[in-house]
Amino acid sequence: MYEHITPEVGLDYLDACRRMMADDGQFLISTPVFNGKKAANHIREYTARELELILEDRGFKVLDRFGTFASYHDVKRGLMAELEDDERAAVLRVYERCRDFYGDDLLAGMLAPIVPDHSRNNTWLCGKA
Repeated sequence: MYEHITPEVGLDYLDACRRMMADDGQFLISTPVFNGKKAANHIREYTARELELILEDRGFKVLDRFGTFASYHDVKRGLMAELEDDERAAVLRVYERCRDFYGDDLLAGMLAPIVPDHSRNNTWLCGKA
């Protein structure tokens, strides 16, 4: 819901979440990653780097980040960017074979967590800094 509130309200929200967290607690936030075009019903979307800086400024430590809601093409681009030259052909063959069976939406959803920089949405796992 972070993309549906003003930046000022968002900061208040994060401050309240941090105050309520146990010292060893964890905080999850899932929000779209701004890619140059925001959804019409979103007040503000943030790039991954912008949100990371906001979380750190509000006293959170980002423990991990997972991609979600990626498209087939986004995941394919992400995998190709992450792989070494000698791995690309083999992984692409497996990817295309799995795509034939599972379809674009399921496969992209299954693989999006490993390519957060190429996903349309990210889930952040945070602790207290």
